[in-house]
Amino acid sequence: MSNINELYPARKFANVTTNDSTDLISRSRGILLGVAGDIAIHDENGNTVVISALAAGVIHPISTKRILATSTTATDICIFY
Repeated sequence: MSNINELYPARKFANVTTNDSTDLISRSRGILLGVAGDIAIHDENGNTVVISALAAGVIHPISTKRILATSTTATDICIFY
């Protein structure tokens, strides 16, 4: 069975400044955008993936350790972890 903490909703939240070289404070469980757009993330293998046309005001169930500045057009980003 997975870690029991993975079954609970997020308990902490943080505003994010995108960065091409620095990881987030913790792996995200969800990402909320204040302004719609694209986000560039690292997947669990460290590959860069651009997720296009994400809506604002929706918690997207995306798990990542980094949200890159390059290729990210969405703003007012908050992570749930």
